[in-house]
Amino acid sequence: MGRPRHDVNGLLFRFIRGNAMIGEIPGEPTKEAEEAFLQWLGESRYGSAVDHCPVDGGEYVGADANETDVVGDFLSDHPEYEEDEEDLFHFASNFAPFTTIFKDMDEDHLVPPNPQAHHKLLWLAVVGGWLDGLKMEFSDGLNCIIGGRGTGKTTVLELLRFVLDVGPDENEKESKKKFDALIARNLDFGRVELGIETKERMSYIVTRSAGEDPVVLTADRQPTDLVLRLGSLFKADIFSQNQVEGIADRWDSQLALIDSFDQQGIAGLTAEIRRVVDELAANATTIVPLHSRVTALEEETKERQSIDEQLKGMAAQSGGDASMLSKLHAQKSLRDRETRAAKKLQDDLDQYGFRLREMIGVIGQVPNGTITDEMTGGPNATIFTRIVADFEETGSAVDQELEQTREKLHDLWGKLQQHHSALTAAQGAQEVQYREILEKQQAANAENDKRAKLEKRRNDLLAKEGELKATREKITGLKQKRTELLNQLTELRHQRFATREGIAKRLTESLQGDIRATITQDGRPDLYRQKLEDLLSGSRVQGRDKDKIVDSMWPSDLVENIRTGDVEKLIDQAGIGKSTAEKVVDYLATNENLHELQTVELIDEPKIELNDNGTWKDSRDLSTGQKCTAILPILLMESAKPLLIDQPEDNLDNRYVSDKVVKTIREVKPRRQLVFVTHNPNIPVLGDAEMVFVLDSNGTAGTLTASGSVDACKQQIINLLEGGEKAFEQRSKRYRE
Repeated sequence: MGRPRHDVNGLLFRFIRGNAMIGEIPGEPTKEAEEAFLQWLGESRYGSAVDHCPVDGGEYVGADANETDVVGDFLSDHPEYEEDEEDLFHFASNFAPFTTIFKDMDEDHLVPPNPQAHHKLLWLAVVGGWLDGLKMEFSDGLNCIIGGRGTGKTTVLELLRFVLDVGPDENEKESKKKFDALIARNLDFGRVELGIETKERMSYIVTRSAGEDPVVLTADRQPTDLVLRLGSLFKADIFSQNQVEGIADRWDSQLALIDSFDQQGIAGLTAEIRRVVDELAANATTIVPLHSRVTALEEETKERQSIDEQLKGMAAQSGGDASMLSKLHAQKSLRDRETRAAKKLQDDLDQYGFRLREMIGVIGQVPNGTITDEMTGGPNATIFTRIVADFEETGSAVDQELEQTREKLHDLWGKLQQHHSALTAAQGAQEVQYREILEKQQAANAENDKRAKLEKRRNDLLAKEGELKATREKITGLKQKRTELLNQLTELRHQRFATREGIAKRLTESLQGDIRATITQDGRPDLYRQKLEDLLSGSRVQGRDKDKIVDSMWPSDLVENIRTGDVEKLIDQAGIGKSTAEKVVDYLATNENLHELQTVELIDEPKIELNDNGTWKDSRDLSTGQKCTAILPILLMESAKPLLIDQPEDNLDNRYVSDKVVKTIREVKPRRQLVFVTHNPNIPVLGDAEMVFVLDSNGTAGTLTASGSVDACKQQIINLLEGGEKAFEQRSKRYRE
């Protein structure tokens, strides 16, 4: 295998600054010698070390290097430039700094760095089950798994999916059922282990047994608290057999594919969107009962106007004593309000004290029922014992503070009792005086009793009016917050769409007119339609009328229409009949879940199209082979994630595989690890697979019978993928004739 090639211009950029460009270096050799030297340098062992040279402020480390090492080696390979030797020494002096880094190193240590950091699968080991004892060591490049039918090729891919915890989603019930059955059948009670290296060059071991979650260990098998499912540690793109063409048929799979090109960014925005939606749900949960309370209070307080008029009439009938009686009744009313206020303060204080009393001892008891005796007596007993002790210690400290707080509240309660006693005594004297005056007005006693009752009722209503005002103010604040959250939600969803749109544009540009990806913001109202269907359940509104509403009105506009009771606008925009519009408004206006329409998501709709002889066709309308042609090139684009596909050549003709697929594989494999199960010889042979795994079966177990380069596995490739040497030669002979 030849030495790795390095970009000559890249070398110049890294090691020549300012005036150090071709034709501007003192002691310049002939241009031909100079270019030959640079070309040789890029292909030599020296070029392998160039990218590792440290740079500090534009100056290179190791200024005392011996440039003759470089020039001497060059002239040994190219004696035709010996007459330029002296000038080449001057030229090479510009590169001198890097020679000190590797002049004493062996060529085998001068490995060119990976041009793009990416995740890698290192090895796979299976203990138990159909593939018991299997050990596969992957290459950083193209890995092909070959073998006859029933040898376990697909099982290997699905075990990788299993150990990395990227099985089918719960909503893909049929796929998940098949996946779970395959794992149960082939792994039995065994275990899968996978060595991985992250793009940050950190190595881990992932181990998973049937029915358990994956466990991430360090390279020396120490436990960690890392979790794979979050995707922040390591992620791989894995596609089972026929899943590639399935992407062409499903908009949600296409959206996930687009999102995969900026998984971290999309996931971050989606998490923020979910947080805001949760805040809006909590906001609505608070607002809904407040609205009900406002309605009840408004109804009750309507009575105050009538009571005020009655009291006003009584004052007019009292004649000359009106002023005095009014003052007495006003003071009586005030005493009633004072008593209510004092009692409320006591009740509130009692409630706070009760809550504090309930909290005492809670924290220390949290582990009870969660941490069992089995855990505190098991292999991890030390950890769980410490957890219990920490809860007890913290709980004890909190309990002390709570007791101190209760004591302070008790002191306050005592002071409040004293104030209440003083108030009662003062009011008692005032009440005696009030009664004495009233007794002098015995003729008016009946009227006075009535007036006292009216004053008492008026006080009740005044208190409720105060509550009504406070509740309205609270609703106003909550609505303002809701508006802010809704604006934030809109902005976040727009940012996510903009990210997706940018990805789609980059994909289209990269695919050079053969395939294009577009995305329509809020293009799929599926969730909106379902939510409206749920809210109108039992309303007897026809399905076609619901569809008209969904197709013509944004959810937020519909909610506003319902709240304002604007039937005419609903008729005009949705094109539904008046009776139906009235039914919708009346039915939804009383639905406490109406707020859910405000946050329901209109999903961004992707579209992937194939250029079929100048005509753009939606992937869903393509033939099976064309579907794969539209999707596979997108899957093969550069990414930090390993790409694993079970038979990528399915439904593709051999010419397309050799002309397009193989070409793309060769371009991407230096920057992305590929693992393919395949029956097509073009992929490992023309794709120059770095590693080929050959599987076989004796009917009771699958085994790895060979592995290595294409050359090392040439005979197995001919036998398994070409139908044997004789068949291969016969075809070749027929083609030549």
